[in-house]
Order: sequence, then structure tokens, then C-alpha cells
Amino acid sequence: MLKVQAARKPTKKKQKVKKASFFSRHQVMINFWLDVSLLICFLAMIWVTVIVRFVFPAADAATGYLVLGRSISQWIQIQFGVFAVFSFGILLHLMFHWSWVCGIIGSRFTRKSDGRKRTLDDGQRTILGVAVMIVVLNILGLGIALAALSLQAPT
Repeated sequence: MLKVQAARKPTKKKQKVKKASFFSRHQVMINFWLDVSLLICFLAMIWVTVIVRFVFPAADAATGYLVLGRSISQWIQIQFGVFAVFSFGILLHLMFHWSWVCGIIGSRFTRKSDGRKRTLDDGQRTILGVAVMIVVLNILGLGIALAALSLQAPT
């Protein structure tokens, strides 16, 4: 005897949904808090710089003076620390917006000879962005090297 099987409904297999990375799920809030942190660092840098530049007397005459219990050399160390934290925040901000930066660089600096826009793929835009960053960092390094080479001992 033949058994008649009832037609089965096709079962849908559950597709695994790939979870987005932490950054992509919270990108807006991370960017917001990074910007708030950068603003706080910037204001702190302004405050410390004004103390060093305008509250203390000239650096060579500031020996022995204290502002809020700290000498000028301590305030200069605080200023460098705030600057380092601010620079790290700027670096993070640049990393978070790197594709946008490369897109702007690619769209502004790649025109054909007849003036029309040239379209670049992601790899080409990234290479162009990295090249621009290398040029900027080399100019900064040359400025620091020039300052170090022009250092003169007191006479």
C-alpha cells in the first residue's frame, strides 16, 4: 500500500543576523561625547594658557611665584598634559571621520584636465587621504626639526 504524504510547508531557516559593531551601533553617542570631551579639553587648555601667559609674570621672572599653589613650571606641565589629551581626542575624531575626510579630499583634489570630477573608489580615496596626512605630518616634523636645529645656547 502506498502512503500518501501530506505536502509539507517549506520551513524557513532562521538566518543569522550579523550584529553590528559596538561603534556602528553607538556612533552618534560616541561622537557626541567625544565632541563634549574635546570642548572641555579646549576650554581647559585656554584656561591654563591664560594663567601661564597673563597671570604669571614673564617666565624668567616667575621663579617663586605660585598660582593656586603651583609654580609656573608645574602649570606648563599641566598645559602640556591637557594638550596631549586634546591631541589624542583630535586623533580619535579624525579616525572616526576618516572616510568622510578621504571623500572630501578625493572630491576636491581629483579633477580631470577638462574640469570634470573624477570618481575614485574607496581604496583610491583612502590612499589619497593617507598621502595628504603624510605630507602634513612631514611639514610639521620639518618645523620641529628646524626649531631644534636653530636652538642656541645662552652666551
